[in-house]
Amino acid sequence: MAEGFALYEMLYDEHDRPVDWRILEVNDAYRINTGITPDRVVGLRVSEVFPETIPEYIGRFASVIATQTSSVFETYAKAMGKYQRVITFPAGERRFASTVLDITERKRIEDALRASEEKFARVFQFFPDPLVITRAADNIILEINDAAERLTGISRSEIIGRMWSELRLIPVAEEQQKLAELFRATGQVTDYELEFTANGGEASALLVGHLARLLPFAVTLNGVTTQVTAPRATSEGSLCRDEMLH
Repeated sequence: MAEGFALYEMLYDEHDRPVDWRILEVNDAYRINTGITPDRVVGLRVSEVFPETIPEYIGRFASVIATQTSSVFETYAKAMGKYQRVITFPAGERRFASTVLDITERKRIEDALRASEEKFARVFQFFPDPLVITRAADNIILEINDAAERLTGISRSEIIGRMWSELRLIPVAEEQQKLAELFRATGQVTDYELEFTANGGEASALLVGHLARLLPFAVTLNGVTTQVTAPRATSEGSLCRDEMLH
């Protein structure tokens, strides 16, 4: 979308205090980004068009003129019900200009993504079976849930940022290497059984499901086995959250 452009002139009172600004010129994209046609605003004071914007922006715009430096910011324009990215710069004497871009849709997507990530984080953390997220390139552990902490007997702060080999939870180094090679060759590992030793020294069998950057696994403890179905990964290797959230 093209950026809206407007040229303004700052207006001052008898004490040389900024009180308003006049709209001198706008481009065609100004209507797209603001919802106001040029013929309705050119030549008018902003107080005649958007009076509620005066206290919110006059200090910022006056500073641009006083310091002769540009200002870049994002704002919610209440008068238009839109999120905007604004670049304001001095234009000589008491004039200044602004480019305006409607970023409402981008904000909506960001908010939806943030809500999705928060929901995923809650599901991940409280999932009843151990879950570990690792980086496929170097096998560094990025995140674990509460169940994984209980399984390993090692606190989260001691695990994050380390490799599985450093933790010595899988006692046979060849098994670690075989698992890593299998994942690199096929892109996923399911129901791979190996010996696992928790921090307390208790050994048990472990079924590993390794998919993309997620390492969900099911464990046999006290003769009871629980199985976790590995969530699907996208072609880019990121976790498909919907399968965890529903």
